[in-house]
Amino acid sequence: MKRSTRFTLEALVGLLVVATLLHLTITPQTVEEQMTAEPVPLKVVELIRKEVPQKTPEPVEVEVSEVVVKVETIEPKSLGVFSITAYTAGYESTGKTPDHPLYGVTWSGKVVKPNHTIAADLNVLPLGTKVEIEGLPYTYTVEDKGGAINGNDLDLYIPDLKEALAWGRREREVYIVE
Repeated sequence: MKRSTRFTLEALVGLLVVATLLHLTITPQTVEEQMTAEPVPLKVVELIRKEVPQKTPEPVEVEVSEVVVKVETIEPKSLGVFSITAYTAGYESTGKTPDHPLYGVTWSGKVVKPNHTIAADLNVLPLGTKVEIEGLPYTYTVEDKGGAINGNDLDLYIPDLKEALAWGRREREVYIVE
């Protein structure tokens, strides 16, 4: 399985700062040419370290004169359009009250987290699957299942009941994060 990394503007600026502090050169493109306003899915294809030859027979430290990072853009893979509703940890969504020992605990055993936890049909998206949802800036992880979730349905965890109700039901394209 190929692993990918999403580089945001902040990550690329951080890379430039580190490269500057270590007197490194990033090629073949400058960091400025690689920056975008939106996160771009990238895969590190090759990392090359070039070392300055030492004059001593016992090299203790190696000075890195250049680091070349080659990247390629990865197109996100669409899983299709899903019907997305919202849920809370509260009684209205789960039938549990705050004094219940499993209040806020998902099917996977993890505690719900905003901008992270989603519930899905585990036959469609198994536990641990990471996805991105059109129009939302976060990567979500399938950590729960819901009694009424079937097929291309998702339930997005939103802690505030008013916000969850305001979400309603929305149709959004969903992308797998590999």
